[in-house]
Amino acid sequence: MAIIFLIGYLDTMYLNNKAKDIKDNIQFGDAYVNFVRDYAKGASDWYVFYDYTVNGKVITNSRAFEMEKYSRNKFICKHFPVVYSSKHADNSDILVTHEDSIKYGIISVWGELQKLPTSK
Repeated sequence: MAIIFLIGYLDTMYLNNKAKDIKDNIQFGDAYVNFVRDYAKGASDWYVFYDYTVNGKVITNSRAFEMEKYSRNKFICKHFPVVYSSKHADNSDILVTHEDSIKYGIISVWGELQKLPTSK
């Protein structure tokens, strides 16, 4: 039981650090979803694989989405905004929902992404 807790804790810490890195060093791009698959038989998530280009280099990354909420057709062969870290370009996330934008402190205005001002 302790091992399961430790794995969950480390996974949460990694995801929090990833999001913080993106927020602190945010860059915007265009992602193209080229492949969607289920993780394993009986799994509840789609894994969405997307490509984006940074300084002429194509980077492939993936993200999980709940099968119950999203159809595979929502993603395949479509473009989505991507946010990534200027320090670690392979650290990225695609913006599919309004909540995704809020997570990174940005808003979409007339199709353009803008970073929200931060208070210090």
